[in-house]
Amino acid sequence: MSKDLKVRITGKGCSYPARIRYNDDPIFKGIQDDGLFRGYKERRVLGLNESISEYMTAASFKAISDAGVPVDEIDLLIGYGSISEYSTPNILAKCHYELGLSSTCSIIPLNDEFNQLNTALHLVKSLIETGSVNTALICLGSNWTKHVDYKSSASISASDAAAALIVTKSEDTNCFYIEDYGVSVDSSDYSCMSNSPDVEGKMEEDPSQPILENTNTFSSPYFHLTEQGVNVFKQFGMNEPVKVSKEILERNNVSNTDVTLISHQASSVLMDFWGEEIQPNQYINTIANFANMTLVTVAFNFALHYDTIESDHLLLLCVGLEQKTSVILLKK
Repeated sequence: MSKDLKVRITGKGCSYPARIRYNDDPIFKGIQDDGLFRGYKERRVLGLNESISEYMTAASFKAISDAGVPVDEIDLLIGYGSISEYSTPNILAKCHYELGLSSTCSIIPLNDEFNQLNTALHLVKSLIETGSVNTALICLGSNWTKHVDYKSSASISASDAAAALIVTKSEDTNCFYIEDYGVSVDSSDYSCMSNSPDVEGKMEEDPSQPILENTNTFSSPYFHLTEQGVNVFKQFGMNEPVKVSKEILERNNVSNTDVTLISHQASSVLMDFWGEEIQPNQYINTIANFANMTLVTVAFNFALHYDTIESDHLLLLCVGLEQKTSVILLKK
């Protein structure tokens, strides 16, 4: 077996709505600047009747074409559409149909906000190496502009987009392979950041429906950031991604000056700190023009700016709501 035959990312694609929301949009009027959410000039916004699945499907077709793989050879669709119109099934199932994937292509939705990309890469690598899967399509979509509180400073960061990657065994040394994975979790602040509905009232009780023990009525789910969530943002969110990134570089004997960094881009406050602490050779981001695409960001920037990557080592840095940060090291 060739030493170059490895689990590699062989195709990539991204897609986003045409509508742009600028900083002077009236929807942001009255929001107090708390200094946490910075760095944006534009963000992409779904139209009233648009679904994020349209963009997830478009990004997936681009990745499939880029990889040159027949659709019927894909045997795993993994990822997430957030926030899906149903709590279950995830909108990933709609993409499966729109892409024309086969009945033997399994769907695995990953509710791991905003670490879905790295979790998917980590799982897919193992599945392919053990022979359980041959070719995986990672598909991610974010429609968070419809799920934020426009009285909260966090809302100014929200942006909609989709991205997709094809992962399979390949000898193509121009494609990145998955070298290592690192993670850090602090679950002690459960609920300090969440996407959840508010209780709005009560339904009329119906004795014939004992299943309806909770008769509350709810709003649509949206992002909640508590006072403790702000503290976590400043502490875990700043420091743990740096710690995990440095550990994975040291473990693999890779210098920071030999690596390109692509990270979550919730705010330039975080990103400036990460960049200063990690000091990569190159730091690819699109925060000014695409803002915070939540779970999609890292895969999106990988796909959009793939041809500008200067290093043969690439760090993919994600941070999520558990609190959890994960880092994938890719190599050529």
